[in-house]
Amino acid sequence: MPTTPPSITAAGSIPDPSDRGTYNARAYAFMTWMKNAVSEFNAVVANVFANSQEAYNSAATANAAAASAASSAGAVAFNAVTVYAQYDNAISPIDYQTYRRKTAGSSPTDPSIDVTNWVRLTGIPRSVKAMSALAFLNQ
Repeated sequence: MPTTPPSITAAGSIPDPSDRGTYNARAYAFMTWMKNAVSEFNAVVANVFANSQEAYNSAATANAAAASAASSAGAVAFNAVTVYAQYDNAISPIDYQTYRRKTAGSSPTDPSIDVTNWVRLTGIPRSVKAMSALAFLNQ
């Protein structure tokens, strides 16, 4: 999760060379501030870099999700008599997941159990118990 960058201590009064009465004291304070500020600057840079890495990874995850959604968009329920082209998508009526056809052809076997011709694109495999309960409910 992105984090807020650490704060940087304010510099205080900047030394003014035309003000001889305060220049030395302000210059010393300013140089002390700069010496300490380096570690604060480094902490901010490290934070910005970590946040940028996280943003990059989030973008990659979002792109993968968008590609997955696009690849399964328009998929219809599997039909045992349909001749599918290679890369066609179908939704299994057994587990309601989307599958992509590996090779052109038709088969009466549901994609969820036909690993030779289909590869699952979406979702999490259901347990045998959940699939059994689902089959019972769909009778």
